[in-house]
Amino acid sequence: MARRLATYIIGQLSKMTESSLFYFASLLIALASLVNLCLPLLGEISLQQEALLQQVDNVLLQMIAVETLGHLLTRQRPQYLRSMSLWIDLATISPMILFTVLANVHSPVFARITMESWAGIYIFKGVRALRLLPIFYFFYRKRQSISFESTRFSPLKQRFFTGISSLVFLIILITGGTIAWRFAQELHIQRQSRIQQLRLQAGSYGVLQAHLAFEATILGSWITRTGERIWIPGNLTNPEHLQNSLLYQRDYVQIDEIQPGQSVLLSLKDLHREQMQLELTILFSGSLIILSLLIILNHYLERLVIIPLQRSYTTNQLRLTGTELYQTLHNTPAVTEVTAWIQQGDDLYNQLCARAARL
Repeated sequence: MARRLATYIIGQLSKMTESSLFYFASLLIALASLVNLCLPLLGEISLQQEALLQQVDNVLLQMIAVETLGHLLTRQRPQYLRSMSLWIDLATISPMILFTVLANVHSPVFARITMESWAGIYIFKGVRALRLLPIFYFFYRKRQSISFESTRFSPLKQRFFTGISSLVFLIILITGGTIAWRFAQELHIQRQSRIQQLRLQAGSYGVLQAHLAFEATILGSWITRTGERIWIPGNLTNPEHLQNSLLYQRDYVQIDEIQPGQSVLLSLKDLHREQMQLELTILFSGSLIILSLLIILNHYLERLVIIPLQRSYTTNQLRLTGTELYQTLHNTPAVTEVTAWIQQGDDLYNQLCARAARL
């Protein structure tokens, strides 16, 4: 009884994971996770908004984890285990697992600083864009099944969609990660230089002069007058808003004891934003390159390989039934190795027919 129930559940789950509705939901989840990843580029966000985006991202990644588990429980499990899709799904949910481990080992704030300050973290999270490739291939097959016969489905196209394209995109991400790591080193040098210049300026001419000289990057300054600590606003008018909008050591640093009783809050958010913009630009460019390759190469693969081979297959099937067809391809758009091989087969067929007619 239990075995029958398990078989029935697996069967229903297999049907569900192969349905258009399932892949449509998977497409919405993948697109939502990519949009959520790029939302910080639209403008300045507070720490509460950043935490909310992180929670939404975790929920979406949990949905992807459930989807991955569903594939592992279906009858298509052996095929899924051998495919690139499994590794793509595991790489997609790995940031969520890593964030959970860091949050449990250390405090949540330290985990956030560690995750968001890593060079290439957005490129690492951008692996989720690869999930769109098998989804697009599924809907491509659906469209083909409506317009053409199922014999047009080619293992070559499946490898092209889910194999070669994934490999090229991974190469782009690895290269982009290397560029992001090198760029992060340059930003670290700029960060240290900015802090050192501010220290020298404030130490030589005082905090007020340093405040004027570095006005664009100064959040505010604290000075002491007649025993009273006074806040001089810069880009941040109210120091109480600091905890809600900026993260210490990532977005700003506080330089204390430049002079007795004086300190300066130096903004570093522009450097962090430059790093984030670079990584998301690399991710967007890589996605655009893969999309262009899919459209262009799929067109030429269909036109120069799949269609001629399909016509050759149909012609040979008719010849085996006794129909005399002397030419397979008409109005061939281009001469390739495939069309030359088909033409050679036509020449051989015509010679055999001529010999048979003389007997």
